[in-house]
Amino acid sequence: MKNMKKWAVLLMTAALLTGGTSTVWAGSAQPESAAADTAVEKTDYGFTYGENQYKPGMDAADAMKKLGEYSSSRDVNNCANGYINKAYMYGGKAFEVYVEQVDGKEVVANITLLTSEVATEEGLKPGDSSEQVTKIYKDAQKGLGTYTTTLGNTKLYIKMKNDTVSFISYMIAEEK
Repeated sequence: MKNMKKWAVLLMTAALLTGGTSTVWAGSAQPESAAADTAVEKTDYGFTYGENQYKPGMDAADAMKKLGEYSSSRDVNNCANGYINKAYMYGGKAFEVYVEQVDGKEVVANITLLTSEVATEEGLKPGDSSEQVTKIYKDAQKGLGTYTTTLGNTKLYIKMKNDTVSFISYMIAEEK
């Protein structure tokens, strides 16, 4: 850490002495505008909780370890493959992580946001209006009481009730 600070001071001094216009930021002191300049284009939708991002298809054991203690769980029978899937509730009852077995491995099949205590990375949460949905997800396809939008390998399924977001599910996108 000491060496990193020395390098940062050395770089800033060099920039000032040489008349350079580059700015060097250390740690989280970088302004938002500079962060936006280095933003990477999203390839999938993800749900961030705490300091970690979760996506459908990720290893369930890894996700569960990062999420910590769940509030409750339930078994969900899967008649198609004879396996009993599990659903785990987190954040009280804010969101649920549904785990299923795929090719002998447990993966996160979907993540469902249930209360306004949690939101998508783009800012949509249960309780928001349909206007918010179309403002945030301009390419969302309207269906019968739903909106859907796909990015890469993930699909957002947004269930509406009385023109209000009822819940939001992150799912693995169907192959085209």
